[in-house]
Amino acid sequence: MSLSTILAGMKTINAAITGVVASYDITDVPASLKTGNLPAALVLPSPTELSILPLIASRRTTKHQIVLRIYVEPIAQGTPAQNLTAVEPFIERVADRYSQAVAIDSLAGVQKHDLLGYRIGVLPDFAGVDYIGIEFPMMVQEIRSVTTDG
Repeated sequence: MSLSTILAGMKTINAAITGVVASYDITDVPASLKTGNLPAALVLPSPTELSILPLIASRRTTKHQIVLRIYVEPIAQGTPAQNLTAVEPFIERVADRYSQAVAIDSLAGVQKHDLLGYRIGVLPDFAGVDYIGIEFPMMVQEIRSVTTDG
């Protein structure tokens, strides 16, 4: 399995979250976010931990660190209170959807996935525009058999 397979599974899960209008992964990140496609969910890889156990050289464990960002609206729209109120429901919606998410755990080699928390606020700009939204760091652990020389 590849990282792109995991991200595609997450894209499918994100598309089913109530309130998400558009869902993207690394294969289809748009050049900009159109208002009609907001709120938009985007999954991106982050620095990842890779380990090979010396005694079991035929197994490799990868802890994929992934960030799910939900861009809700440009910060220029609405008051801070309105913006934060629009974002807050995604905490429970995402947690509920991922607790039911067999689309990741059923992939070959995936041992588990975890939401590691969330951050509400101004997200890193997207195509030069600042958006209010929510960011969820996640971990997907995969164990893969590898062929060794010897």
